[in-house]
Amino acid sequence: MMSRYLNSFFIAFALYSSAFGVILYQSTTDNFSDQQTTNENVSRVCFSVINEQTPIVKEEVKLEKKVEKKIVKKEVLQTPNPIAKATREVIKKEEPKPTPKEEVKEVVQKETKAVPKQKMQKVVSTAVAESENAEMLKAKQDKFLSHLVEKINSNKSYPNMARRRVIEGNVEMKFHLLADGSVEHIKLISGRHIFKESAVEAIAKSFPVEVDKTLFSFPKELKITIAYILK
Repeated sequence: MMSRYLNSFFIAFALYSSAFGVILYQSTTDNFSDQQTTNENVSRVCFSVINEQTPIVKEEVKLEKKVEKKIVKKEVLQTPNPIAKATREVIKKEEPKPTPKEEVKEVVQKETKAVPKQKMQKVVSTAVAESENAEMLKAKQDKFLSHLVEKINSNKSYPNMARRRVIEGNVEMKFHLLADGSVEHIKLISGRHIFKESAVEAIAKSFPVEVDKTLFSFPKELKITIAYILK
């Protein structure tokens, strides 16, 4: 840089000195004036060239400095710390879980389920036996009552007043059967009152009867229907 400025200084000094010499000899020769003009033109061209070169050098230096600053900033921003944090989080998630506890629960559940099955089988068997016994008892009770109704119907008599008036109908009666086969508390529940005396006598004549003490809990209240139909 210093060499360029020195060269320009010497060139300018030479030009000024030549110009001064031309002015001194201007009065003597006209041809020398022509040379002076050419020299002035040359000097102007040189000055213009020197002024154009100096700003170009400054612009190049500024551009180089900006590029170097950008490169340094990018290198400083690179930090590997987040990668280490991510790896720590992944390691925490991959912790082994204990499995033997689930197997123990399954075994306990299977053993506990086996016990209720046995109990259920016993309950079902007892329920079946009870239902069978209940059905058999119901059949015996129905058979006893059907025989009793037949016996009462065979002992009934048609009232004369109802026969003369041609009155027919059904009466519902209730009474208590005792454990010894006797009867008490004979009453009319519903039906024509004209048939009451005949129905009470028919029931009273039908007892005592033989009765199985396992059929009922005594005294047993029974209800029957007696039909009165003219033939």
